[in-house]
Amino acid sequence: MGKWEFGNVPPGKSKWLHHQGATIMGRPNHRRQPAAGFSVVEILVVMTVILLILTMFLPAIQDAREAARQVHCQNNLKQIGLALQLYAEKRNVFPPGVVDEQGPILQEPVGYHAGWMVQILPCLEQQTISGMVDPTYGIYEGINASLFAVNVPTFACPSNQEVKVGNRALSSYAGCHHHVEAPIEMSNAGVFTLNSSTTVESVRDGMTHTIFIG
Repeated sequence: MGKWEFGNVPPGKSKWLHHQGATIMGRPNHRRQPAAGFSVVEILVVMTVILLILTMFLPAIQDAREAARQVHCQNNLKQIGLALQLYAEKRNVFPPGVVDEQGPILQEPVGYHAGWMVQILPCLEQQTISGMVDPTYGIYEGINASLFAVNVPTFACPSNQEVKVGNRALSSYAGCHHHVEAPIEMSNAGVFTLNSSTTVESVRDGMTHTIFIG
């Protein structure tokens, strides 16, 4: 193997190395490699694959969210059912569907109209709201009217996007007062009728086979 030798060069010039008759620079002379990158076609392919994956998984994500909302809604119904049961254990009757001097009860803001939801508020650990209700007035009068804007989370299903109309909070659930669509009267066949006082024993089909809330 030949030797590396410094050649004689004029002063101020770079020294050269001689190896077997070949002359190269004293410093390594590496060529700069071009930087690695992606072509436009490769980027488009990757974006297409990502979009396909999102298209495949987006419905599954939406289904999972809706399943979670259904579980939340079922939990709300369970809490309402437990509150009704607690009310019945304390008073030996279920709360009246609506309290008023006369019927039928129509969807009009006239009358006393204190319903079963107001009655079970303490059983849902909503004592603060329940304490604000003035029983000497109907639900459309005085401070009671302002309580329409209060949203009770247990009464709202997360799948229901419309939780308020104007300044009034909506409920996603209703008490069963009859087996067909009809105004609320004392002659209805459901549990929550006008001025009702339904006992557990009077529920002929049993608690597990009777629709209370829907």
